[in-house]
Amino acid sequence: MADNSDLMRKSSTAIFFFLGFLLWEGVSAAQAPPQGGEQSQVYLSRDKLRRGLSNTATGWLEIPYKTFTQTLFGDRTPFEDLFIGLTVGTVKAVERTAVGLFETATFPIPGYEPLIEPEYVTFSFEPVGAKKLESEDPRAGLHVRPPTVQKP
Repeated sequence: MADNSDLMRKSSTAIFFFLGFLLWEGVSAAQAPPQGGEQSQVYLSRDKLRRGLSNTATGWLEIPYKTFTQTLFGDRTPFEDLFIGLTVGTVKAVERTAVGLFETATFPIPGYEPLIEPEYVTFSFEPVGAKKLESEDPRAGLHVRPPTVQKP
């Protein structure tokens, strides 16, 4: 019994370090431009695996994100916006998680283009259809107007 748990612990540790190595190497490789302009198949498959694992692990974040943004920027009553946000968030979470599982399962198979846009869960707390003003601060979504000078 002790041999089985020891083997299980060692194999799970090895898998953890292997996945950590893949993700770490992918991050360092993503920071440097590819040599020769063409990305290797190993790099593309590792990128697909990283994207799949990330979307599988963080797909559920679409639910609170979509709920919050719909409630904050929606044009209906707060209750309707909450319901719509929960519904859209749940659909997006299932979609992102399913795409992540698919990309994780098929990372060695060619076809390395992202299947979903944006590639990863991104948090932008701005209305989707909002027009950007020149004086708008893109980091926080706050309107920063130039100061008005009153002439004496």
